[in-house]
Amino acid sequence: MFLGYTQCPDVCPTTMSSMRELMTTLGQDAVRMQVLFVTSDPERDTPELLAHYVPTFHSSFLGLYGDAAATAKEFKIIYRT
Repeated sequence: MFLGYTQCPDVCPTTMSSMRELMTTLGQDAVRMQVLFVTSDPERDTPELLAHYVPTFHSSFLGLYGDAAATAKEFKIIYRT
């Protein structure tokens, strides 16, 4: 699972490309792995945008979207100390 956003200039596309390379390295075992790109910017990353952006890295990658309220709630849970 990777938390990112489509307007990210450096880290997000680099990480997604690295995951694509890992899929190639895994060969047939890659079918046992599922990459999930979870947007941290639901205001701009619409489901339609994710549907075009995420598969450009690999056809099996999935993009996940939640509205702003759901995303904020989940980030609070994830980063709670």
